[in-house]
Parts: sequence; structure tokens; C-alpha cells
Amino acid sequence: MADIFGERGLAGGPAQPVAILNADGMPVVTAGAGAPTGLWALISSLVRPVVAKVFDLDVDIALGNVDGISYNDKFGLVKGIDAADAAADLWAWGSDPLAGAPTKVFPSVAGDLFIASDAAGDTDVDVTIVYLDATGVERTVTKNLDGQTPVDVEVTALDSNRMWISGATAAVGNIYLSTSGSFTAGVPDVATTVVAFIEAGYGQTEQCTYTVPSGKKMVLTLLQVSMSRGSGAAGSAEVQLRVKPSGGSVLVKREWQATDSSPVKDGTVFVFAALTQVVVRVKDVSDGDTHLTGVWKFYLVDA
Repeated sequence: MADIFGERGLAGGPAQPVAILNADGMPVVTAGAGAPTGLWALISSLVRPVVAKVFDLDVDIALGNVDGISYNDKFGLVKGIDAADAAADLWAWGSDPLAGAPTKVFPSVAGDLFIASDAAGDTDVDVTIVYLDATGVERTVTKNLDGQTPVDVEVTALDSNRMWISGATAAVGNIYLSTSGSFTAGVPDVATTVVAFIEAGYGQTEQCTYTVPSGKKMVLTLLQVSMSRGSGAAGSAEVQLRVKPSGGSVLVKREWQATDSSPVKDGTVFVFAALTQVVVRVKDVSDGDTHLTGVWKFYLVDA
């Protein structure tokens, strides 16, 4: 972009004054040879004025206008967990009614991926998968479901951070992405082989789990967790932010006590290196039929 504090020509024409507006539409500066005083005088004097609006930096990052950095967010949930249950990650496959894997088991080596739905009628459903290849580079692939028959994704992957239904045809059942091709009625035979899961009716993964891609740093800027109980009664939960650096051991970076009336909201900035595994885990809850949801806001920055 040309210098917005000077003049710019359009389509080979003469240089023109530029008006800079802030997010409220008010003029910040006007420039250019012979530019009149005042915004309206400026606009009325031009045949083709150039108007540039100044956005917050977050907006420009989200729009992809800033090189080397991208905006990301994650949404996760776990439902129906009880005081007697083991720890559960904030991912839908850990929900008690589904009898899945309470915590995500991150693959230790790169391998194949397979995808299926537990609804036989889920054919001609396009699902886009974000995965890390054998070197940890983030890539995407789109596969068409074949009902309960597992489909080979035909990639070699270290992990999958998210997937979503990307076509016009919605899915009826739950969708499973597994490191094993062994399924029964569309459900992986071993629950801990699931790396990404779309609960019926959501259209995308709901999981606060993440592996930082190669060549990137994850800058976590906001984490929120809220909880409720199916009965509507009061309750509490112990929630952890857990990370495992590449080649390292699991570290608990933060621990919070959440209640139904006091959700977790932490704006501490954390920076995690490439291939770090990050997860929000519910260590325990006070009472039965407890539901928790969480969101992250973070940036991926070129390392």
C-alpha cells in the first residue's frame, strides 16, 4: 500500500488526497497537495477520493492483513461428568454419555488417519480436516464420508487440531477421526485412537486441545471456562491448563477453581513453542451431571 500520509494515484491517474478515518468513522488526518480543510470539504472537492479506514490491529490480523501472524480460537466442551469420574479434557468425545475417551491421547508418532460417521446415511458429506503432517507442518484435506464405513484420509499425520463439515450436506451422526482403521458401526473400536470428534448437530470439532504446528509459536492471550449442572444446582470444578513441550514432560501451567457463579477468565499471555501439546483438563468436579465449556483466543506467529 502506498504511503497513506501522502498522495496516491489510481489506475495511472494523478495523485489524489487521502482521508484517514478511525473505527468510528471520524477523520484522523487528511493529506495531499491543496487538500481543503475539513472532511466534507475534502470529499466534495474530489471526483474519486481515496478513503482508508483504520481498524484495530486484531481485526487486521483476523483478516490476514498482517504478515507472519494469524488469529485463532478454540471452543471445547464436556458434558455430564460426575464426581466419581476420572479427569476429562474439554473435548466432546470425553462427555460421559458418549462413553468415549475422557482425555485425548496425543499420537506419539505420525501415522494414518481414518474418518467415519456412526450414521449409515451420512454419505456425500464433505469434511475438512486440519492436520499436522509428519514434520509438524499444518495442512488441510477434505474427505467425503461413506456412512459407517471408515474412509482412509490418505495422509500421514502427527495430530489433528480441528475439522468441520465444509459442504452443503449436513451430517446426522457423530463423526470420528481416528489413527486406526478398525471401526464398528462407524465408531472406532478403541476410544483412545480418536484425535478429533464432531458431535452430531455441531458441524465442527469442540475440543480445547491443540498441537502447535512446526515453524510457529502459539501466543495464548485469553482462556475462559464456564460450568453448570444439569439439575441447576450449585457446583464447582478444578480446571487445569496443561502443556507438554516437544521432547518434554507435562507441565500444569495454571489451575483454577470454577463454580457455576464464578467462571474462569484468565488473560495471562503464554507463549508455547512448536509441537507443544496444549489442553484444558477438568481434574475433578464436586457433583454429578456437570457440564463445562471453554474458549481460547490465541495467535500463531512465525517462529
